[in-house]
Amino acid sequence: MDQNSPFVPGGSRDVMLVSGLQSQFGTIDYSRWQAQRYEFYSFITYPEAGAAQLVFFGNAVGGNVGATSLTYEDTNMPRAGSFGQQHFLIKSIHTDIRIADPKLTTWDGTDASTLASDYLMGFVNAGVLNFTIGARPFLTLPVPFQYAPPLAGRMRGYQGGGLTAATTAANALTAYVGDQPLVQQTDDRDNIFRFDPTLLLEAEQQFSVSIDFPSGVVPVIGTGVTDDTSNPLKVGVVLSGVLLRPVQ
Repeated sequence: MDQNSPFVPGGSRDVMLVSGLQSQFGTIDYSRWQAQRYEFYSFITYPEAGAAQLVFFGNAVGGNVGATSLTYEDTNMPRAGSFGQQHFLIKSIHTDIRIADPKLTTWDGTDASTLASDYLMGFVNAGVLNFTIGARPFLTLPVPFQYAPPLAGRMRGYQGGGLTAATTAANALTAYVGDQPLVQQTDDRDNIFRFDPTLLLEAEQQFSVSIDFPSGVVPVIGTGVTDDTSNPLKVGVVLSGVLLRPVQ
């Protein structure tokens, strides 16, 4: 058989054959690429008891964490630990904190009744973010909830008090329960953590992001607000940049 035959492994015509078939019948054109702004995110529960390590981007949407199936509320990762068949140029990284019900009207003046306690004295002021690509560390960032705040450009915090209704025989009065703390991560876009130079993760490149607490676990202080089952406190890491994929 001719050694240049396309049916012989390693034959010189292999590449030409594949290229010809691709140009005529292929569904993806690898000679042209499209770019769009995009964000990949991963949110997990911060347990009331604290944790020595929180691992992000380790599961894809539709995957399971315990008995819970992940939805787009949790992550938009196409694959666990990689971006699949597309490149991603990372421009910035930031953290976020959210909870379904901050219970603004339950503040009674104690530390446990407001998440402001955690912003001022808890896990928000602790931890180290580690970003690893393959087996190589690319970023070690202390106190990530402070140094890598949200990119939202708007208020992202929780107020631990509010108004309470007091009714008398004559009329209904609204009584103010006192000064309540209001604490948030910074909402200034200029304070985001930027990669300079930007960082390109190629298709199928494995990476991992974690927030570690090497000095010990940091339990939640506002336990009157959070509940791991019915009202979990969620923390997340977001990678913002440019998605690069071949034209279809």
